[in-house]
Amino acid sequence: MLKLFKEIRKAGDATTGYPFEPLAMPAGFRGKPEHNEKLCIACGACAIACPANAITMDLNDDQSYVTWDISYGRCIFCGRCQEVCPLFAIELTTDFELAVLNKADLSESCAYEVARCAVCGKPYAAAKEGIRGLTRVAATEWAKDGINVNIICPLAWTAQLENFEKAYPDAFKANVKMPPAGHYGDAELEIGRVCVQLASPDFKYMTGETITLEGGMGLRP
Repeated sequence: MLKLFKEIRKAGDATTGYPFEPLAMPAGFRGKPEHNEKLCIACGACAIACPANAITMDLNDDQSYVTWDISYGRCIFCGRCQEVCPLFAIELTTDFELAVLNKADLSESCAYEVARCAVCGKPYAAAKEGIRGLTRVAATEWAKDGINVNIICPLAWTAQLENFEKAYPDAFKANVKMPPAGHYGDAELEIGRVCVQLASPDFKYMTGETITLEGGMGLRP
C-alpha cells in the first residue's frame, strides 16, 4: 500500500483544479459568442448565416429600430457568425459556463436605429429587403411579358466609406481588406458593367434573382 502511495505522489495530480481554478481551454475552442455592439453595423449577415436561428433581427412597428438578439440556448457554437461578420463584431470565446436559473438569462439583445435615406427620410435598411421582395413579385408577374427583373447587392466604394474611415479608423482597417478580392468594388468598372450585361440578351432567362457583387464576401457554404 505504501508503495502505491509513493507512485501516486510521484505521478502528481491527474486531474485539474476546476472549478476551483480556471480551466485552460485548447486553441480553437468554440465557446460562447461575444457581441461587440459598438462595432456592429446591424447588417444582418450573422442572422442570415446562423443555421440554428439563434441570432435574429426584428424591426419595430414603425421600422425605426432593429433589434439584434441572440439565444445561447439555441446556439450550436458553429462559428458561422464569426466567419461572416465583416467587422469582427462577434467572436467565439472560450467561455463554456452557460448554466442559468432563469431561461431569459440565456438571451442578449441590443437595438440599432435604422439608417434613413438622406433624400426622402424613409428607413433605408428596411427598404432594401422590401425592394428584394418587390423584385421577386415583379419578376413573377412580368415574366410572361418577357420583362426581366433582378436586383444587385453591391459592395462598392462610396463616399460614405470615407466618413466611416474617419469615424472608426480601426474598424475600417479591419474591414477594408475583408473581401477575398482584396478591395471594395469600383461602382463604374466592376458594378456598373455587370448591370449593363444583365440588360443584354445573354441574360434573358435570368429573372427574380439577387446578385451579390461583394468580391467573395457573400459566399455561403
